[in-house]
Amino acid sequence: MVNQNQIKIAPSILAADFGKLKEEILSVERDGADLLHIDIMDGQFVPEITFGANMVKLAKSLVSLPLDTHLMTISPWKHFDLMKSAGADRLYIHYEVCLEKSKTYLDEIKSLNIQNGLVINPKTESEAIYPFLPFCDSLLVMSVNPGWSGQQFLSETLKKVRKIAKEIEKTKSNCELVVDGGLNQENCKEVISAGAKTLVFGAAFFKTLDKKSLIKVIKEF
Repeated sequence: MVNQNQIKIAPSILAADFGKLKEEILSVERDGADLLHIDIMDGQFVPEITFGANMVKLAKSLVSLPLDTHLMTISPWKHFDLMKSAGADRLYIHYEVCLEKSKTYLDEIKSLNIQNGLVINPKTESEAIYPFLPFCDSLLVMSVNPGWSGQQFLSETLKKVRKIAKEIEKTKSNCELVVDGGLNQENCKEVISAGAKTLVFGAAFFKTLDKKSLIKVIKEF
């Protein structure tokens, strides 16, 4: 079991009510989350188009939380400087578009003096990213297929989380294991037990009336 003090909660603004976006962003910090997760989608790597650097800049002006910026884009390296300038504190790139060049781009992010992260989709085998773990600040396992908020958690990804957690422990890597997709109060206990240290919440956070209590319950698992 992971020590509760190690668990971090990162609500994804993709699931927020855009009609009251400022209040939704403020609620993430006010109610005790640890990070704000921002999904950048380009309509090519995934079908949807969402935010750009302006959303990162807006969030930076409203909260002091670290901004986790997830680049679901076909050419993430083209956005590094812009996202850094906008205020991103961590940039996630997908292994599926970087492949053998993943280390090059992870190093490039680190050269900007911000944290890096590598992401794998549900169909990607965990062993594919083992060589890159020593160079990652975070490894994010997608527990839904990327592109849409509100999907159901894919329980088969738990096996992948366990395998990666064991590899991180075996290699004594400082890489933080993150899980994103379909998480809620009912399934996150299993995810934490599997080895996740940071949980990205979407609808389960923003559609909850008492967000503060939700976070408290999860951190007590």
